[in-house]
Amino acid sequence: MRPPEADETAGSSHSQPIMFYTYIIQNPDGILYKGSTENLEKRIKQHNAGHSRWTKNKGPWKVVYKEKFNLKSEALKREKFFKSGKGRAILKKIVGA
Repeated sequence: MRPPEADETAGSSHSQPIMFYTYIIQNPDGILYKGSTENLEKRIKQHNAGHSRWTKNKGPWKVVYKEKFNLKSEALKREKFFKSGKGRAILKKIVGA
């Protein structure tokens, strides 16, 4: 686990705080995948390149919903919520899947 100050700048020379994302991606068949990351663009490229076991050979994937958080723990908590029954019901309303 990184020290708290690393979460704020993570070595960035611009002193920008790191943001964490909870994201929902969807493939052409309408399948949704829920995840979290600190680099959304890179993570989506990984999904589309087949570097994730669950999403491999099921793409292409596109982001249909995302939320931004200051803390990794918040993003993980929201990801876990979206994977619950109540969270899936809310996602249905949000993305229409």
